[in-house]
Amino acid sequence: MSPHVTRYASIDYLRVLLAAGVVFAHSVLMTGYDFRWKAEIGYGVLRLVVPAFALLSGFGLYHTAVRGRLSAWLRGLVVLYGIWAAIYLPVWGRQMPDAAAVLAELLKGPMHLWYIVALTQIVAILWVVRRLVPAAWEIPALVGVAVVGAMAATLTQYNFHYGFLGPELMVRRAGPLYLLPFVVQGYVLADWLARRGRAGLPGARVLWAMVPLLLVLRMIEVRWVTGAGAIPMKDPPEFPVLLYLAPLVIVLATLRISLPATRVNLTCASVLIYLMHMGIIIAFVTVGITHVWLIFATSLLLPFLATSVLPHLPSIGRLGGKWASSPPAPSG
Repeated sequence: MSPHVTRYASIDYLRVLLAAGVVFAHSVLMTGYDFRWKAEIGYGVLRLVVPAFALLSGFGLYHTAVRGRLSAWLRGLVVLYGIWAAIYLPVWGRQMPDAAAVLAELLKGPMHLWYIVALTQIVAILWVVRRLVPAAWEIPALVGVAVVGAMAATLTQYNFHYGFLGPELMVRRAGPLYLLPFVVQGYVLADWLARRGRAGLPGARVLWAMVPLLLVLRMIEVRWVTGAGAIPMKDPPEFPVLLYLAPLVIVLATLRISLPATRVNLTCASVLIYLMHMGIIIAFVTVGITHVWLIFATSLLLPFLATSVLPHLPSIGRLGGKWASSPPAPSG
């Protein structure tokens, strides 16, 4: 029998907030907007957004898996990626010199779509583990795979900056290895909550006291790493302990909040924000509009409008509900 599933509306709100963080980061990057503590906030705080989003993907994947829908959702991810890779093809395809380059880019994931490719590979790993490993050993096996992935991701990241492993492993960020530890964190957290409930979590006061402390530590880390060498470092590597701890604490603290559900499908909205925002930003910049707050607001508003319209379109609404959904939030 599957564990009892409880819906946490606060997680849906957090998904939207994290998606907004991605939009802000890309808006700043593509418009050249400058502000105080740009490096500390950009590299220290906003870099936690994608890991936290991956953690929530793992949280939802747990409930997808225990309902026996993992295979269907894996196929849906492939369809989702194919649709949006085709939508963005006029942008990224122009940079490809030949068919081999197009294929290589599709396997890696063009632009921000690398997240979907990485998540697809992680879901495939989860699918294999669930079929080859006895149920009692599923969580330990996933944790072991995540630890190996975390070590490999850390090595490749630091090798990108310092080159101690040679040029063969000169990868800025290995997508699946980078996301895997966070997805497994979310999966294990969902399993814990399904069995023990929210009462098993640390207290809200402790968690919310840790959140600003960890964010400040992240900013201090960035200031130290970028200023430690003779030449200021752009795109600095990350300290693994803070990288893996901060998103988890943010999610745990959010779970301690009781918020009302909304009529708008916030899960769908957050995914559409992530998928649509890059095209919106590119459209603005292409016509010469670089007002960062206008771009930011539009990149949030249009996906929300699409989320409201899709369910009312015959057939398209049903299809949209499938390809615009991340692993569903647990429902009661």
